[in-house]
Amino acid sequence: MAERGGLWKSKRICRKAMKRRTRGGEDGANRGSVGEPGHAYVFLNYGVHHCLNVVAEKVGTPGCVLIRHVEGLGDGPGKVTRATGITIEQNGCDLTRGPIVIRRGKAPSSIVVTPRIGIRRSADLPLRFVACDD
Repeated sequence: MAERGGLWKSKRICRKAMKRRTRGGEDGANRGSVGEPGHAYVFLNYGVHHCLNVVAEKVGTPGCVLIRHVEGLGDGPGKVTRATGITIEQNGCDLTRGPIVIRRGKAPSSIVVTPRIGIRRSADLPLRFVACDD
């Protein structure tokens, strides 16, 4: 996969917010969310579009970062995965070795916390981030 663009928006999904997805224990649908850090957790959201997440907690603990915007690809998780061809097939792949790779880029001048949208519970938690450049 060719280099695509810089990461601009992400949302941290913490243990509390992941409880609903992992409530029944580990299964095929949520296995990636409790996998090895630095690996992809890809799932089909509402049967409509795929979402790419980066596992960010130790093995067995649910928690990941949802990739919401990549420069030049789109401003939503579904647009990002459609533009890159990411599907459930990439669930569990190592994001340091491929086929999807996230590399360190130029650090933004600032990172802003923005309100979470489309939810009622835990909407006040500071978990949605936007990279800003001057």
